[in-house]
Formats: sequence, C-alpha cells, structure tokens
Amino acid sequence: MQLSKRLGHSVNILGLATLSNHRFAYEGYSQSRGCATANVVWDQNQKVWGVLYLNLSDEDLEKLDLYEGATVEDDIGKKRYFRKTVEVTLANDGIAYDADIYIMDHNGVSSDQAGFPSKEYVLEVIKTALEVGFPDSYIAESILPLCFNQQKVIQ
Repeated sequence: MQLSKRLGHSVNILGLATLSNHRFAYEGYSQSRGCATANVVWDQNQKVWGVLYLNLSDEDLEKLDLYEGATVEDDIGKKRYFRKTVEVTLANDGIAYDADIYIMDHNGVSSDQAGFPSKEYVLEVIKTALEVGFPDSYIAESILPLCFNQQKVIQ
C-alpha cells in the first residue's frame, strides 16, 4: 500500500470507510507533480470512499503532514493542505470513527485554476481504487467520469 511506503513501515487497516457530504474532485494541486491532484470537497448529496487506518503515531502523522504539504506555506504565507478530523463510517459494519484527512486549502483559488491531472496520476488513482477494493459503482460514477468525461488530462 502507498501509506506503508510513505511511512517506511507496515500499517494496520481497519477497513473501507465513507465520508458523507463530500465528493472526490481533482481540485488540489501538486507542485512536485505539476498537475491537479485529488481532493475532497463539500457536497451535501455525495460521499467519498477511503481506507481507514488504525493507530497511526504522532510521528506517522508528522511524516504525512510533510508528504501532503501541510507544513509548506505558499507565497502568501498559507499552508496548501491542512489535516482535519472528520467522522467516517466503516463500510462493513456502519460504525462511526474519527479520522484525519488532508484537504486542500484553496485560499481563493478556483477549481479551474487547479488545472488538470496528469495521465500518470489518473492511472495511479484508478489503480489504487481498484487495489483497495472501492465499490465498482463508486469508481464508475465518482472517479472515472472526472478522468475521462468532464475534465482534460495532461498527456
């Protein structure tokens, strides 16, 4: 899994979970990738699927803060991403848990200004969604349309 690679050790997965009132979007931006990246945005009628990890240490969260850019300030002194605690629902039993997620702080930047994802990044998102076992219907309805129907992809 990608998180194990980022942290340098194995991680414990509790299972797949959903975040209500949010949707998947390519509204983030990665300077290192040079393209738009995945983000979650408020949407009262949608939900986002993700993986719920168990017992990440403070050191793990600090590493993730660095990786996700939650410690990097832009040219106007604001952090691009921030870590936020939200309530998610475990898919297999419906139990609610508090979880930390990373969200892009747009600082007035519109989704149009974020640009488009690269082909490599889109393929990475789809591959990961399939590997972790997101429902086919979610991939088909929430991820693929953004990749191929509604937005351009940087070749």
